[in-house]
Amino acid sequence: MSGYDVIGEVHRSLRRTAAAKQIRNCLLPGFGRGSTVVRMFERVDFVVEEMRDIAASLDPALLMGADAAALLRKVAEAERLCGAVRLLVAKRIDETGAWAGGGHRNAAEWMANETGGSVRDAIDDLQTSWNLGDQSTLGDAVRNGDLSTDKASAVSDAAKKNPDAEDELVNKAKKAPLASVRDECNKTKARAEDPEKRAERCRKARRAWFGPERDGMISLNASGPVATMAHLKAALEKRTDQIFRERNRAGAEHEQRDRYMFDALTEFLRANPTDSAGVRAGTSADAGPGTSTGGGDGVKKRATRTNVQIRVDLAALRRGRVQGDEICDAPGSGELTVAEVEALMAENDCIIDALLTRGQDVLKIVRIDRYVPVALRKSLQFMQAKCVAPGCNRTFRLERDHLEGYAESKRTSFDNLNHLCPIHHELKTRYGWVLSKNEDGEWTFEPPATATDEPRARTG
Repeated sequence: MSGYDVIGEVHRSLRRTAAAKQIRNCLLPGFGRGSTVVRMFERVDFVVEEMRDIAASLDPALLMGADAAALLRKVAEAERLCGAVRLLVAKRIDETGAWAGGGHRNAAEWMANETGGSVRDAIDDLQTSWNLGDQSTLGDAVRNGDLSTDKASAVSDAAKKNPDAEDELVNKAKKAPLASVRDECNKTKARAEDPEKRAERCRKARRAWFGPERDGMISLNASGPVATMAHLKAALEKRTDQIFRERNRAGAEHEQRDRYMFDALTEFLRANPTDSAGVRAGTSADAGPGTSTGGGDGVKKRATRTNVQIRVDLAALRRGRVQGDEICDAPGSGELTVAEVEALMAENDCIIDALLTRGQDVLKIVRIDRYVPVALRKSLQFMQAKCVAPGCNRTFRLERDHLEGYAESKRTSFDNLNHLCPIHHELKTRYGWVLSKNEDGEWTFEPPATATDEPRARTG
């Protein structure tokens, strides 16, 4: 039998049984008017037997590539329709208790046993099934076989948090791949929730766990707040690249990238916690980022500094919170709060590469980092050899100060840096004295309008 004969037989069988149409008819609301449940089962049994015959007689080697692709599309449509039936009946099974009596603890466990899938997938199906009653647009798309169960589950969960987004999400899900649909749904859910509450919820829900793999190995899984995971991801990817270069120079056998990432993760997990704590606690301004002069052996240790990429609306960054459609996220990871971005800035081992935006317009790409690069430090040493406070001629043990407090400006640049002696630096950062430069380039250093003896937290 030729490939054309096989595909012709498949098409004739589908036309004869009208399999897809039979399933769609069973999905119509109010099925049973002018028909019976018994008739419905007869039709489903007929479709199942026809598909079994096709599977038993199919010889893929006889199909041309185009025929195999056409057959896959037909079967994928049938799978989506079968998944729709599963979603529609799941709620009924749950609410009637039809799952009980077989030793299962709940409906999800029973469904997983019947379908051969995971309990996690069954839980998603049940939740989607309960949601569909209030999601008519999604329900119509599911009944028509336009969406897979995975897409339907993602859209349903997002539409429950933001009902106004249901129509738009359904239209996007019909065309976009599953990964893009999930990403858009996650963004929709994040924007519908108060950012601070979302951050706290994610913090409380953080977890890591081990699980068995089919090949005898053990998997390590983790989920947590976007800011933490984005930082971890950046650190792992940086060390992964370093391991690749090191082994490539050594002439080692080339391996897949995920092997190197496992080795990088193993290094991090086996690192001595006291060493990393010592690096952070012993950081010196003159030694550069992540360099410690502490330790019993007197040897300097350098911590790995990682670059975390974020997108943030400039207005949100200055305001301290996101409003409306403003952006604040880690591309490829998820939504962030401005407070989480600021917390990343405070990490000694983290550098923020930020894409500053205003609405949809890109303003600038900047590096948000308190650390002063070597070139900038040397420029200050040449241009400001002494304390800039009027009347102070001290030239040693000078400290770098942000003219406009770093907490407010988020800028480490030549025009925002100056040298102050420890005394004047303390007066400015802790007691509110004001350092400024007039139009003639002359420095002024004045006390605050309201004097206070209570020191405040450092801001520059």
